[in-house]
Amino acid sequence: MTPSSPGIAAVQAVIVAAAALCFGRLVVEAIAGRWELDRLVRWALAFPGLLLFVFAMMLVHIVTGGAIFSHAWVTRGLTVATAAALIVRVRARGSSRRGARLQRWQMWTVVGACLLGALVWGSPIARALPLNFVPDTNLHMGWATQLMAGESTPSTVVTGNVPGSYPWLYHALTALLARFSPGGRAFDALGAVQLLQVVGAILTLFGLGKEMTGRFVTGAAAAFFGALCGGFGIGMLLNPGLRQRAPNLPGTRMPWLGDVLSRRPYNFAFNDVAPAYPRDVSFSLLLAALLLLVMGLKRKSFPALIAAGVVLGLTGLSGGEAVIVGTAAATVVCLVQREVRPLRAALAVLVPLGVVWGTWLVPLMVNYVKLGGFVNITHVGPVVLTFPYVVLSWGLATPFALVGLAASVRRLRKPEVLVPLALVVITAVIMASNLITAAFGSAFMTLGRDHRYWALCQVGAALLAALGATTLLDRMKPHPALATGVAAVTLALGVMAPALGSDIYPQKQLADHLIEASLEGRPTLLNAMAPSPGDRCVAAVPNNRLAREVFAYTGYRLVQWVNAPSRPNDARIRWRDIYRRIPGDLERAADSQILTTGVGSVQRWRAVARRYDVNFVVVPEARASSPVFAAFPKQRFVLDPAPVTLVRVKAC
Repeated sequence: MTPSSPGIAAVQAVIVAAAALCFGRLVVEAIAGRWELDRLVRWALAFPGLLLFVFAMMLVHIVTGGAIFSHAWVTRGLTVATAAALIVRVRARGSSRRGARLQRWQMWTVVGACLLGALVWGSPIARALPLNFVPDTNLHMGWATQLMAGESTPSTVVTGNVPGSYPWLYHALTALLARFSPGGRAFDALGAVQLLQVVGAILTLFGLGKEMTGRFVTGAAAAFFGALCGGFGIGMLLNPGLRQRAPNLPGTRMPWLGDVLSRRPYNFAFNDVAPAYPRDVSFSLLLAALLLLVMGLKRKSFPALIAAGVVLGLTGLSGGEAVIVGTAAATVVCLVQREVRPLRAALAVLVPLGVVWGTWLVPLMVNYVKLGGFVNITHVGPVVLTFPYVVLSWGLATPFALVGLAASVRRLRKPEVLVPLALVVITAVIMASNLITAAFGSAFMTLGRDHRYWALCQVGAALLAALGATTLLDRMKPHPALATGVAAVTLALGVMAPALGSDIYPQKQLADHLIEASLEGRPTLLNAMAPSPGDRCVAAVPNNRLAREVFAYTGYRLVQWVNAPSRPNDARIRWRDIYRRIPGDLERAADSQILTTGVGSVQRWRAVARRYDVNFVVVPEARASSPVFAAFPKQRFVLDPAPVTLVRVKAC
């Protein structure tokens, strides 16, 4: 059923996300059923377990030329069949009986943390449809829809044979969940992706913290400091005037202290602000890889180290920063630790990492050589804060981390201390040395900006803070009332900034009313162009905003795309030599003008339409009476600021 309101969409998202997480748990049980893992760790690995299945589906999708996600019942059938096979395997092995059970209070603590996280970070899914329509969202939804239309990998917004350059695991996850979401659009899956991201991060932090010390309290502290604790930007959010203006304030505004930033936070927890982006998913996967790394080293388990490499590879298929930091940290940790042979440990992690990541990286490098490398497509400036503001953005994690580090000085080479310490040191080195841009040039400037790494540095501090909290609670054991009071105050102060920050950014005015009406099933221009996802079409559209809406909702290639005044690369394609193979911006602008206004002769118009293999043309109403459109079916739609006419040139 197509959701008729954000509230109904939220209920549907909860059901889809819960089913997907249970599916991921089945994958974990089938692979690691005989490992001595407690129930918390098994659930902590459920999200990467789900993404491992998505990875396998995507490989088949690529090999078959786009035949998996483009057919709804093929996607559903393979998923259901796999679930049935996993259930049979798990029951045959009896793996569900292995591993220690959580005590009742521990179970309710985990459930409560997940519910709190869902309320704090997931509440926008019940208030906005679509979920925060912003420039990055429309690109990612369009790319996911391209997979559902039969493209082997996400490509670009304009016509032509343009190899994709963006990691595709997030888009494959969205396409899979869309096939199970009522409505069936990529936008319909955003709510489920958001909930999976948030709950997956909380569960993984619980498992990672518990694995570090073997104690549940460390897991609870890690989940709090890493996923639920904001900085001290709350002082500004308590000002009603600033709260009202917050969505329009620049990201570099000092009073926000780097945590209450919509998309460039210096605080790791704020990466859970809706909607979930590929980078956010990669951050959660990095946590799972660290969990498996700690497990493998502490238990001297090479299967766990291999699994850590696999999950690191999945991290690279979702985003760049997390895999850079994760690979460097894992290598350093493996070579410095004393639990197992350093070289064997490093190879156990790095080889599977290379194999999994290579499924995207190797084709990328081949195209990199063929198409002259990359060009810089960055237009938005970085968020730069001074060091005092950075520390303040980390909030309560900072003092607790100092306690944890002081308490761990004598065991710095132990995995539970070495892993978070490596995260902090390596990210600091990357930022201080400007390593990425210095090594690879300005074309990789996006990957080299500090604001992309401060959150990863902070999660290392959050893990140290979990060790500090454990130490302090041990010291306060003789005074249970004091311990309870400190814990309650810490929780209240930490959660307030995320709760307020999550509330102010997904404002209704950031939603797109045309896409909102289309997702609710109304007879709109977008639903007329794409009654259901799955077609591969080309459209000519007269203005920039409508072009973004058409691509985001339909995934159709466009004759022209102008994302920003960035000529000679309006479409923001990374390949340096691509415009030797496809029409350039000026040519596209002229041809789009001909197609959408109907100027000139019928013969010339048809020649241009054939050149781009156009299926739809959106025409301003004032030009709809042009003779060139007389032979085609037309349909009028009232849009803001002016009506348009949809011209159907030919079937897709």
